[in-house]
Formats: sequence, C-alpha cells, structure tokens
Amino acid sequence: MKDDNDRILIRGLRAKTRIGVTEEERARPQMLRIDIAVEFSAGDAARTDDVAVTVDYDALVNDVVAEAEGSERRLLERLAADLSERILGRDGVLGVTVEVAKEDPPVQHEVERISVRMERRK
Repeated sequence: MKDDNDRILIRGLRAKTRIGVTEEERARPQMLRIDIAVEFSAGDAARTDDVAVTVDYDALVNDVVAEAEGSERRLLERLAADLSERILGRDGVLGVTVEVAKEDPPVQHEVERISVRMERRK
C-alpha cells in the first residue's frame, strides 16, 4: 500500500515580517498567518514510532518562521513561493500547500484577511 496521501497540517502559525508594495506598508513588521499542509509518507514512522523517519514538524515550524522573518518582501506571492521551495527541500516531503495571509490588509474596503495559497510537488 502506498502512503503518499499522508499530511502534516500546521494551522495559524504566526510570523512578523516586513511585507508590502509601498514603503509605508513595509515601515513596520506586520503579523502574518501561515497555514501549511505537508504531503509525506507516514508508513515508516507509523510502523516504528521513530521521529527520525518522519518529517520533524518542530524543525519545520522553526525553519518557516526564520524564512518569513529573515528578509523583507513586497508580495505575499514571493513569500509563499520561498516558503514552498524551502519546505520541498526537506527530506521526506513529497508536496506542500502553503497559505500566507495578511490580516487587516491595507485595502479600500474592510476584509478580515487576504491570502495567497500555493501548492507544489516534487
């Protein structure tokens, strides 16, 4: 049996970063919400109960926050692409969906959040 429909879900990860098109928007860090779904095969970990044979979600969360907070970007699309690429480079990851949301975005009308979602596979 193939185990490639397994997923680790990380919901509501928060990271502060400077992001936005205008200098005014990038003048101060903004809080982003990041949701991640990592596709992997859980078969070996489920059989052995050994963290060494699975995707370490604690390390992944730390890596995502470091990437998000580590540099300034203009677009959510760029951040989502950078995070997707970084996660896909991890051992055992077969695919990833990343959604990056800017809460209370600077638009003319009231919206709760605006997000960009990217799905990538190896």
